[in-house]
Amino acid sequence: MTAVERFYQQHKAQWEELEALLATLGSPSGRVSMEQLQRLDSLYWHVGRDVAWAETHAPESRLAEHLRHLLARAHSLLHGQDEKRSLRQWSSDLVRGFPLAVHRLSGAMLLSALVFLVGIALGVVLILVSEDAAGLLLSPGMIEAVQSGKMWTEGLLNVMPSSIISAGIATNNITVTFAAFAFGIFFGLGSLYIMLMNGLLLGAAAAYCVQGGIGYAFFSFVSGHGVVELSVIVLSGGAGWALGLSLLAPGRLPRGEAIRQTAKEGMMILFAAVPLLLFAGFIEGYLSPAEALPGWAKMIIGVVLGALLWTWILTQGRNKGNMPLRIGQHTTRHSMTG
Repeated sequence: MTAVERFYQQHKAQWEELEALLATLGSPSGRVSMEQLQRLDSLYWHVGRDVAWAETHAPESRLAEHLRHLLARAHSLLHGQDEKRSLRQWSSDLVRGFPLAVHRLSGAMLLSALVFLVGIALGVVLILVSEDAAGLLLSPGMIEAVQSGKMWTEGLLNVMPSSIISAGIATNNITVTFAAFAFGIFFGLGSLYIMLMNGLLLGAAAAYCVQGGIGYAFFSFVSGHGVVELSVIVLSGGAGWALGLSLLAPGRLPRGEAIRQTAKEGMMILFAAVPLLLFAGFIEGYLSPAEALPGWAKMIIGVVLGALLWTWILTQGRNKGNMPLRIGQHTTRHSMTG
């Protein structure tokens, strides 16, 4: 068997799968899903590599011509679909794709949450055992307010309009979320550092407020927006860790492909994070500092919003049909031979 024949036998299943997918997506009545586009993109990448091999070893063969044609069809359909997709289709894919991305990166999400909780515990311990810890971890304004027996957020709505507060909070949280993911490029350690520090500051603030006798006021303020906000930040940190892991241990995939696949999952989480953080910022700017709203009501709002978010993630995330490649695996709904 020649090298070309051997190459054909090893990769023909992928080419046939791509042809079938192109036929399905190219039909006038075919509805394009996010999973199909992701699979098309993955096969497109693999066939591009096969074209490079064929151009090197058998540039004048019918196989090389066939693969060039197949790659051109995939390129046309892939980029054409990107342009044709409506806002409604993108929104629909985001509603389904975000929980799936969280599910696929669940191990990284658990580690991110664990590091965040370790940070909280460390912050609490530091405040309890060291009188100097508050000065190192908390702002002077926060310390002064707590020592006066009140929350630093009291009267905030009298000083600044809620719209400005909300916009500023949302902008800051979105920045932290994107940084938590992007810093994963430092082999995941940057993302875990951000999780640890966010947990450390939260734990220190909570412990200091409890020591100052305003624990109820602190938790009623934080709970309204905090469950959604902190969940999103932890998920972005998990996506960043997964990105770093794909650099260190790509598994059976080529390192570039592993990074690309994980980055796609991470971007899906970031796309969902923006509206979620805007909503959390609205709650934090309008409801959390509102003195007319009882603390117990803010806590109920936070619990309900958090329950809705995690119900969405856990129920939709179990629907794994047509899932794209997982990092370090060749397991998909379709078989792969090369």
